[in-house]
Amino acid sequence: MTSTTGYGRVVQDAINGVVKNSPNDTYGAPSAVMRSVSTPANSSTMDLYWVLDASMDNTDDLKAKYNVVLYFAEDEFRQFDVLLDNNVIVAQGFRPQQMVTTVLTRTVQGSTSHIPFVAAPNSKPPLISAMEIFLVRPCNKTVK
Repeated sequence: MTSTTGYGRVVQDAINGVVKNSPNDTYGAPSAVMRSVSTPANSSTMDLYWVLDASMDNTDDLKAKYNVVLYFAEDEFRQFDVLLDNNVIVAQGFRPQQMVTTVLTRTVQGSTSHIPFVAAPNSKPPLISAMEIFLVRPCNKTVK
């Protein structure tokens, strides 16, 4: 299935088989979720952009932080760079493990961001299975 977003054409596909979670994976994404993947239709670069909605807007603190969690699974070989806002390298030469969930996390500041995935030369286009964004709220400290 191919869909068009404001950021280009994306092909939705599926991985055959069971995708396992790695022993140190604390997120525990279900295999059914990890078998679904998206790749760019006709490009070696895939861009994810987001602007958080008002329910996550923290206007009292312009330095609000968010945890971004990216989930990958693979049944072939591909290699790509994962960048943040075009200048911070999250993962260079990243290769998702075959049939095992691979998770990348990063803390970002501000309510908008851009994550490009850039394929290595002679590699298939990048892919992603899922993404989550969490607002970081500090724990209130009580003084005794």
